[in-house]
Amino acid sequence: MKRKRLLFLGLLTLCASVPGAYAQLAGGTYTINSAQLTGGANFASFTDAATALGAGVSGPVVINVASASGPYTEQVTIPLIPGSSTTNTVTINGNGNALNYAATGSPYATLSLNNADYVTINNLTVGSTGTAGGFAIQLINNADHNTISNCTVNMAASTFSFNGICINGSTSISTITNSLCDSNTISNNTINGGYYGITVIGDPAARIYGNIVTGNTLLNPYYTGIYVYGNSNLLIEKNDISRATLATLGSMYGINLGNGNQSTLVSKNKVHNFFGSLTGTSPYSVYGFATQAVASAGNENIFANNVVYDMNGDGTQYAFYNTGASYTQYYYNTVSSDNAGSAAASNASCFGFYQSNAASGLVFENNLVSITRGGTSSKYGIYMNTAATTYTSNYNDFYINGAGGSNYIGRAGGTNYSTVATWQTAVSQDLASVNLEPLFSNPSSGNFLPNSSLIDNIGTPIASITTDINNATRSATTPDIGAYEFSAPVIAVTGSNQLCSGATSALTGLPAGGTWSSATTTVATVSSTGVVTAVSAGTAVITYTTTTGFKNDTITVTATPTVGAITAPTALCVGQVATLTNPTANGIWTSSNQYYGTVTNTGVLTAVGPGSLVVTYTVANGSCTAAATANITTNAKPNSLISTTGQTTVCAGNTITIDATAGAASYQWLQGNTAISGATGTNYTTSTQGVYRVAVASSAGCVDTTATPITFVVNPMPVVTVTASGATSFCNGGNVVLTAASGTNYTYQWRQNGASIAGATNASYTATTSGNYAVKIDLLGCDDISLPVLVTNNTPAGTLTASGPLAFCDGGNVTLKTDTGSSYTYQWAHNGNDISGATTNTYQVTAAGTYHVVITNGACTATTADSTVVVDAAPTPVITANGTTLSTGSFVSYQWQLNGTDIAGATDQNYTYTQQGTYTVVVTNANGCSATATYSPVGVPTIGGKQAISIYPNPAADRISIDAPNGTTATISSLEGKVLIRAQGNGVISLENISSGIYIVHLYDNNNVLLTTIKLVKQ
Repeated sequence: MKRKRLLFLGLLTLCASVPGAYAQLAGGTYTINSAQLTGGANFASFTDAATALGAGVSGPVVINVASASGPYTEQVTIPLIPGSSTTNTVTINGNGNALNYAATGSPYATLSLNNADYVTINNLTVGSTGTAGGFAIQLINNADHNTISNCTVNMAASTFSFNGICINGSTSISTITNSLCDSNTISNNTINGGYYGITVIGDPAARIYGNIVTGNTLLNPYYTGIYVYGNSNLLIEKNDISRATLATLGSMYGINLGNGNQSTLVSKNKVHNFFGSLTGTSPYSVYGFATQAVASAGNENIFANNVVYDMNGDGTQYAFYNTGASYTQYYYNTVSSDNAGSAAASNASCFGFYQSNAASGLVFENNLVSITRGGTSSKYGIYMNTAATTYTSNYNDFYINGAGGSNYIGRAGGTNYSTVATWQTAVSQDLASVNLEPLFSNPSSGNFLPNSSLIDNIGTPIASITTDINNATRSATTPDIGAYEFSAPVIAVTGSNQLCSGATSALTGLPAGGTWSSATTTVATVSSTGVVTAVSAGTAVITYTTTTGFKNDTITVTATPTVGAITAPTALCVGQVATLTNPTANGIWTSSNQYYGTVTNTGVLTAVGPGSLVVTYTVANGSCTAAATANITTNAKPNSLISTTGQTTVCAGNTITIDATAGAASYQWLQGNTAISGATGTNYTTSTQGVYRVAVASSAGCVDTTATPITFVVNPMPVVTVTASGATSFCNGGNVVLTAASGTNYTYQWRQNGASIAGATNASYTATTSGNYAVKIDLLGCDDISLPVLVTNNTPAGTLTASGPLAFCDGGNVTLKTDTGSSYTYQWAHNGNDISGATTNTYQVTAAGTYHVVITNGACTATTADSTVVVDAAPTPVITANGTTLSTGSFVSYQWQLNGTDIAGATDQNYTYTQQGTYTVVVTNANGCSATATYSPVGVPTIGGKQAISIYPNPAADRISIDAPNGTTATISSLEGKVLIRAQGNGVISLENISSGIYIVHLYDNNNVLLTTIKLVKQ
């Protein structure tokens, strides 16, 4: 529970409101740098930073002291920090800078946390440099949850007023009570000098709780390394305390628990070298671990896994000192008072554990006390000064063997006991305790790990203590005594201590300097280096003797039996079995490699895989054996795998090729179980149905026929014949029935000219059209096609094709064409009437009407469908002139030409010319038929001022008359422009030699200049 003074908080709040006071610090990173002024995120001094913190924080704050910016000389008090919490912490990183202050009076602290919470001071060197007194770092007045870590503390003196790190209730005396400070941690600091190195002072009436003092190094404290008072749940762990170089000496306590402490754990600490600077004798006493704290059941104070050693000096030595401190428990501690030389003249006593004043509930177990110091004084492992004290002591090693004076295991009721046995009898304690030399590994370097196998694993488990001083895990069943869990060297037989005659074994694990011996050399001998040689059957005790004791080990020797040779083949094929024999009975067969061969208890060897193996036949006499071996090679069988890329079920006439895996020395193909003569290659081809496999042999003679055989099935082919029901040649309406051979499981597909006939899947088919007919017959996947049967329908097809459109303009034509055949005859008809002489397969049509042709082929006749021909009338344009304007009749389209060339844009019914020449108009009527008319407006002779040219009659039947000037010439041309008649242009012209139709008449003057163009219709 946090103890706060509300008045003080109110005053701080008031100060924060005074003009010029610091505002609350926001969370973030700040610096202390004496080279810069206070402002922004920097403070020029620790005092400025502390003042600012007194205004409070609103987030976590880190203050880094600038490297090499010190030293700082000031007295710093960090007050209550409003807003600080587990989240809003304050961390001051000193970066190795020094903070010093020379106090002239109270308050003594260079750096004080006064009611401040959640503050960490890290890596700061703090010194008290005055002469009046000084505390380096102090926590006071309810300062909670703070950490002092990795700091160096330097004290100017070691007198009473100088103390290193203090949690206490006074600004001038380090042991004044009622600090009210809880849950603080003092860790990994180095503290040089001081009267007290560290004090943690509460009050028995108002205990402080949860504080931790761990990992600190305390050098040269004058009086006490760590002193605590009025604590609950305090942890003092892994601290190292020594006084090696202090010039002024006096009595000293390593760690001292004053009154009011309970539930305190003092663990894994080292206290040593109290008088390192002593040059003569000293009467001062030393107390490694002392306690006056009276605890209660359930709230015991515990000392565990601690080491006190190098207890030099000539004064009285108390490794563990208990003054009426009830309910104190001591587990797994190590005591070494072994400075025999430096204390040779001492007459002061030495105590491993010393108890004065009546107490109850004490426990002293699993501790190792070694006292071998010199001098004439008495040495005690355990000293119980008060008969009324109740305690338990057991599982301890009291090695009390001083070079001079008196050595006692313990004292109780005013009586000294020099042996473990007399002590056990007198007090009924330590029934499992011993008096054995621990054989420490290297005491001069602080290594007190025992090497004695005699004390290994002789402790008893303590449920609450599971690790040793080095955090090694304690055995849950047989832990070691003392601060160290260890595995001491022991005498051990490499392998087994059951030896067979003729065998040797090395005994190892004991410290050097001992001697080996055998009690029965006829059974076994042992060398000076511990090598045992088994001679004959029997038992022999081997002993290793040192100046501190001996260790025995019993060797049992059994006679080694004899065994005969194995009879066995030198090689087997994989899968082959052989029976091995040996003349010696009752042996056991084994194979060196189960992957190569297995052997039964009766010697039956089966070759499993290719390789080399050793078969062993072992005869036993107890644990001693003799064995015979045979080396056997297991050869691989060749791979008899066979395969085929073809079908294994085929139709008659087909073959199959079977391939074997290559690489064998020889091959033999078999049908069933019968070898096929001459079939000795890597493959075999056959058309014969059967089951085929191969026997392959390796160069070692191993044969394999285990490959899965191939079954070859040959199905028969169907019979494919076709018969006709009658003649295969006929006219339209005739047919012939074709019938295929029948058979069980036959299926059919008829074909015409190589293409399957849809639906024609019966055994017979009626053919009505010409073609080559065949049938495909399938028998269980085997099929064949019959020879074709030619069926002829002699009736012509009766088709009619035209060379062009059936509708054309007058004067045009189209050619009709029908089927051809070597024996065909033809007769064309027009409007149902035969056309005389039209007896070929083609006919040119010029007149409108319907046309067909009758085609005859022997007795078969075919008449084509009628084709209707339409002849459209051509237009008859006539050009008339009106001045320079030429005009023609009304038609669908027009194109005027000059001298045979189209006139661009002249596409109307009328055209006005501007130059001389021959003008032609091309017109198209609604039927799409075209015609031309020509006119020559220049160079035409005139009669009476007008052209005097006329043609009559028009249309005409057999002749025309032309009135024109003398000397003119007339031509009559077809619409294609072919000149048919040329005559005098003034007179009568016969038309008998041209057929009916439309023609063009051109009239030319005697200069061959075109006078006019006139359309003529011949009837």
